[in-house]
Amino acid sequence: MRNNRVLTAILLLSLAIAATQSFAKIDSSKYITVDEIKTDMQAYCLTVYEGTKIEKFPLKIITTVKNHRPGQDAILVMGTDPRFEHTGPVAGCSGSPVFIDGRLAGALAFGWNYSKDPLYGVTPIEEMLAVGSGQTSTTQNKTYLDIDFSKPVDFKMVAEKYKDFFPRHSENNNMFKSLSVPLAASMPQQCLDFMNEYLGDQFMAVAAGQSAEPSKNIKLERGSIIAIPLVSGDFSMSAIGTVTEVVDNKVYGFGHAFDGIGKVDLPMATGHVNHVVANIISSFKFGQADKIVGSLKADESAAIYGIIGDMPNLIPITININRFNDKSMTYNCKLVDDKNWTPMMAAVSTMATIGKKGALPHRHTIKYSVNITLEDNQTIQFSETLSDTGERAPAIELMSIIAALMDNTFKPIAIKSIALDFDINDQTSAAIIKNVSLFDNAVKAGQTISLAVELKRPLAEPIVKQLKFDIPKDLKPGQYRFSIAGKQGYLNFVKSATPQKFTAKDEKGIIKLIKNITQPSSNNIYMFLETGSAGVTVDNHELKDLPLSKAIPLASPKRTTAIRPYKKWSEKRIETDLFIIGSKTINITIEK
Repeated sequence: MRNNRVLTAILLLSLAIAATQSFAKIDSSKYITVDEIKTDMQAYCLTVYEGTKIEKFPLKIITTVKNHRPGQDAILVMGTDPRFEHTGPVAGCSGSPVFIDGRLAGALAFGWNYSKDPLYGVTPIEEMLAVGSGQTSTTQNKTYLDIDFSKPVDFKMVAEKYKDFFPRHSENNNMFKSLSVPLAASMPQQCLDFMNEYLGDQFMAVAAGQSAEPSKNIKLERGSIIAIPLVSGDFSMSAIGTVTEVVDNKVYGFGHAFDGIGKVDLPMATGHVNHVVANIISSFKFGQADKIVGSLKADESAAIYGIIGDMPNLIPITININRFNDKSMTYNCKLVDDKNWTPMMAAVSTMATIGKKGALPHRHTIKYSVNITLEDNQTIQFSETLSDTGERAPAIELMSIIAALMDNTFKPIAIKSIALDFDINDQTSAAIIKNVSLFDNAVKAGQTISLAVELKRPLAEPIVKQLKFDIPKDLKPGQYRFSIAGKQGYLNFVKSATPQKFTAKDEKGIIKLIKNITQPSSNNIYMFLETGSAGVTVDNHELKDLPLSKAIPLASPKRTTAIRPYKKWSEKRIETDLFIIGSKTINITIEK
């Protein structure tokens, strides 16, 4: 995955070099190019340090830097205002327009962590105005998760792949880096901690409130706040930056990439700043989004580019929750419709709902149901019970499902809406399968076996369940493996026995494998008797009763199609009100 990202970065840089030769000519009465700049010229920037007031801050030109990155120049400036000197480089100032001798030169965009001085790198305006014009490269329609659906897939693997997507700065704090993007969230701290684990220091998730009343009569203009609302509604999460230039209804900002994807369709909003938080590592604007006024269309290395009035699609999410220390509540939000951000935003919205009244106690039970409506009105529906797992477990499951749907190697599957229901109490329901006792290990085909399953519970007496299992009538004499398991143990067996159920050859197959993973429930005890192999699977097709004489030629090594033996088993599910963990396997002898 990281090698793919490196190759992509190299390609983008190569194309950027070529692009610098073809930047459109700019209006020299409005804009100044790098070649014209001298260190004795007068300079200032426009930005918001509080509220929505755009202020002028004087700058000193240090130097111009040619090819600080391949094909990209920079202007080095120092802030001389006392507030700049106090805060140093500020995350959220990205995009603040810089004027030199009265003409727009570019945008504040770069800096150094731990910098003692308000030293900024400026992205030249000619590079920014080329964004969205087709003159610079875009990477639309690229799949970033790089999941191999020809092999069995699970949610843990998808979550790890998803974590690799988000760009990270180098850990070398002496490097010249684009300013981090503040992600202002009206969410509990555990949501921010979760996001920061995934995002790295390219982004900075920070706690922020919501506006009781959005600021009126704000417009996107030079120096104003530009926000990217990733979640809006009862909870919110917005990226905060600054507008560099507005030409008619076209908006340019940031002076660097948001996440550098290329062609996008992200919401674009006005915003305001509550305060600039001075921080030794990196100061940041503590701000909020206000009103969505258009959408971003391009996200490239030199800037973000949007269009006012072109409204983006958003995905509604409704979460009903009944929590032991709170009244029943319904939360309604809208998520950004973007394959890279929607999975994360769905996860943190889920965590925010569960954790609104504080972190869950060590002992708890979460019962929940999920209903995801897809573009053709298909649905993915399932219910689950978890205990003592924390709020992350259901969030990561939802994140992985959405990531697999929206970012796959076949066709992205659009999501129309998401609905979740949670019922949470402060009692554990965890139960580990500790012992299994058969009353008779030797039986005949067609008979019913009796067994006792001992379930160990935290701080409670064990539970012993008396269960029965019917042996198939046509089973031949011999020894067989008999297992008693919770959901994970059962899924592990099914995945090894029928891996084709957890692979996909097209987008319809992705929906099927998601249903195969989510259909088992953790409150079931699964009993299954492995009864041998019969027939074969050809790709994802099961030929269960194919005679051996015909199965052998199909399995010829000359065939490129995957041929596997079809494994059979007999199973029974016992529903409980517990969260079943673990598994036990014993041998059963079938007598003549």
